[in-house]
Formats: sequence, C-alpha cells, structure tokens
Amino acid sequence: MKLVILILASVSTFALAEGTLVTVDTGALEGTAEKGVHTFKGIPYAAPPVGGLRWRAPQAPPKWDGVRKAVRYGSDAPQRLSLTQDEDCLFLNVWAPADAAKRPYPVMVWIHGGGLSVGSGRCAGENFAKKGVVLVSFNYRLGRLGSFAHPALLAARPKDEPPGNFWLLDQIAALEWVQRNIGKFGGDPKRVTIFGVSSGGTSVNMLMMSPNAKGLFNGAIAQSGIGGFGPFRRISAAVGDRPSQVTLGQRWAEKRNTTSAEKLRALSWREVIADSGEGESGVEPVVDEVAIPDDPQRVFAAGRQHRIPFIAGANSFEGTLARVFPWGEQPPKPAIQANLTRLAPLYGKPAAVPSLMLDLYGDVFFRSSAHWLANQMQRVETPAWNYHFDYVRKSERKKSQGAGHGAEVPYVFGSVILPALEDLAAIHVVQGHWIQFAKTGNPNGPGLPDWPATTTAAPVTMVYGNETTKSVPELDKARFDILYECYAQSWPDMPTLVEKPTLKP
Repeated sequence: MKLVILILASVSTFALAEGTLVTVDTGALEGTAEKGVHTFKGIPYAAPPVGGLRWRAPQAPPKWDGVRKAVRYGSDAPQRLSLTQDEDCLFLNVWAPADAAKRPYPVMVWIHGGGLSVGSGRCAGENFAKKGVVLVSFNYRLGRLGSFAHPALLAARPKDEPPGNFWLLDQIAALEWVQRNIGKFGGDPKRVTIFGVSSGGTSVNMLMMSPNAKGLFNGAIAQSGIGGFGPFRRISAAVGDRPSQVTLGQRWAEKRNTTSAEKLRALSWREVIADSGEGESGVEPVVDEVAIPDDPQRVFAAGRQHRIPFIAGANSFEGTLARVFPWGEQPPKPAIQANLTRLAPLYGKPAAVPSLMLDLYGDVFFRSSAHWLANQMQRVETPAWNYHFDYVRKSERKKSQGAGHGAEVPYVFGSVILPALEDLAAIHVVQGHWIQFAKTGNPNGPGLPDWPATTTAAPVTMVYGNETTKSVPELDKARFDILYECYAQSWPDMPTLVEKPTLKP
C-alpha cells in the first residue's frame, strides 16, 4: 500500500512539475503541454445558467471530485452560427507559458465580439503564451439569453442581484475566477489586462465603468468598441422614442403567451434566441443602474470610470460592419446629414457619394468614440492611448478601402495565415504594443515605435499603416469636432463633448 501511495505521489508531482495538472478552487484539472505552452480548455467558471438560473446573475461553479480533463472547449453559448452550442456554456480557457522559473506572468483576458449575439472564446491563445503572457478567453451568454428583462423575472429575482445585462455579469464572474485562480497557472492577478473587439471592445468600455468590476483588472484595451454618444436603453424607463428593456421583454413574451417566470424559463433555448439581434430585440448594453450605472458618456465625462491605463482605437474602414448592422435613421444621423457639406471635404469626397456614409458610419460609431473615451482618462489623471489601424495585406490593397471591422485581430494574436514579411512586421508592432502594455501598463518598450499618451489638449494617435507605424498629432480632429457638434445637436441634455475637461482632483 505504501508503495502504491509513493508511486501516485510521484506521478502527481511529475504532472505538477510539467504544469499539466493544476488544482483550482473547484477541483483538479488536467491540461495538455505542447511547444512550451500549457493549455486548459472548457473550465467551468460559473454554474450552468439553466432552468431556474436562466436570466439570473451567474452563480458559483460546481465542485468536482477527481481530475477533470481540460482538453476540449466547452459548449458555445446558443447562437445562430455554432454547431457546438448549449445553454450550459459558461466555460473559460487558459494558455500559460511552460517555463515556471519566470513566473508570475502578466495575464490578458480576451473578450470575443459578435454583436452580443454570436461568437465564442475559441482563439489562438498559444501565440500569447509563447511571448510570456497567460492568456484567458471565455464564453458568455448571448442574444436574448444574455440581455432580457420582464416584470415577472424582476419580481422573482433576489434583491441583491442586478436586473439585467447577464452577458456582462458573466464577464465579471470570469474575471473573479481569474483573480481567485490564475496564480495556479503562473499568472499574476495584480497584472490583468482585459481586451476585446467589437462587442468585446464595447464590453471593455462597460467594464471600465462598472462598479461590479472594480479591482478585477489593471489595464484595458477596447478594440472597435462602442462607448456611445447619446443615451443607452434603460431597464424600466423609456428614453425618447426608445422603449424600455422591460417593455421589449413584455412584447416578446406576450406573443408567446408566456407571462410568468416559470413559463419563460420553461421555453427551449432555441425558442429564446430564434430572433435575437433582429430588429429591436434589446440585445445591447442597458443602463440597469447597478452593473451599468449610467450612460458611458455621462460616466466618463464625470470622471467616474476606473483609474487604470486604457487603450482605445478602431480601424480605418469600420463601415464594413454596415452590411450586418445597417445605419438606421435614428440620431445622430439627421444632424450629420445636415452637415454633409462641411464634412465631405474632410473625407475628400462629394457629399452625394454613397461611400461617404460608410466612412461616416465608422467614424460615428467607432473612431470618434474611441478617440473621445481615451482622452477622457485625463479626468482621472490616468494615461490612455488612442490607435488607428490602417494596415491591409499587400495582396488586398488594390481593392481595399481600408482595414475593415475586426481586421486587426489576426495581428494582435499573431495568427495571420501564410504571413509575408511585411505582415510579420505588422504583427511585431501591434502585438508588441499590446503585450508591453500588459506587462507594464504602458505600450512603449524596446524595439517598438514610440506611442505618446493622448489628452484632449494634445490628442495623439498611433497609426498602424501600410508603409509606416507612427504617432500622429490631432489625427482627423477637424472631422471629429464636427461630429461632436452633431452629437450635441442630437442629444442636448448629454454632457458636452468639445469642452476641454477639468482635471479631477
């Protein structure tokens, strides 16, 4: 018996030394080791949000006995695109450097995009681990399962739980898991950087101002995230002609004759997500006065965002997204159309050319938003950096109008397929800035182009271009100033966007 115990102990010690056996707060995990990277997939970070836990804040993950194999991704959140989906979807993944001697490593937490309706945490995390970063990705609830409100659900929820934005509460739960457990993988819980693209970038902006997320991360990178100008939807109150989240939930439930919490939770997840993201479905960030306390524009203008280093930016032709999410006639579009004769010369196009509206789409929803949010960090006396990604592969440049929505992601992850030498150079600077930021809270470092921080008084943008990568003062400032005027005309009760901020003491 003693011999058996000794053998088992030596096997366990060997596995731990190899880094493929890790014990987290819910049990033991066995991952894989390959090419200097330890990988763990499909780790539950919260209880399955099914049955009575549907449309509830995420609950503590279940514990298990023995060793759980962590070698396959968990199910994706229910959505239109995935073939491996299930409502039991709250899983995360970890890629860690194998060299234990250099611990602790900085941690980067990736938040996937997809309009809060599609996507998953599957990514090339090993490319970060090879560069000395512990990379974490995760799934979170999508569509109507992640964003929904109804009077019956509000009445049934525990009073200490936020009333909505379940997608955001999942993200916060994943970050809490990281704080509790990432040290077991060699990560430093005091150096956690969140980064995400599209709705993942929007999520970063929401986490930057969520009281529930305070202290869970130390740096943030919002890639093509909407930080918003104008008011967000509310849980229970209409805003202008926009109905509340509860009103939308009631309309949807009445069509299905499901007016009780029990009936709503008895629907199949396929019924729930069938029309998620279509029309006015309410699948969006909503001010619930808890996890999202107010409109981002009000929070950042008042200096109530978290005091942590921040990077925000977007791509040169974000208008590619207009094919998926067309630009309606809601504000600020009427004000912008009224100012086209002022704006058109700044884009080098006649006012009547359709492509001008695609350029404006990108600047309205992404570029000017990132520019403004980054500059507002001076209100909390915290450094911030703005970027403009304009790199296009050489073989695609003749037919390209610029870098489309999400085009920077393969360069951030170093996952460009069959990269040419110039692609490798672009990866070096983009990924290099991201990793240096995660390590030190500043994107500047040896062998990288100098990137000054930005302020309203001295706006600076790092431009990742086809020929050069360099910082540019006041990039497109004339465009943005007019757009900010249009926003002020559209929402006169919102904080001004053109006034220089007063430093917060």
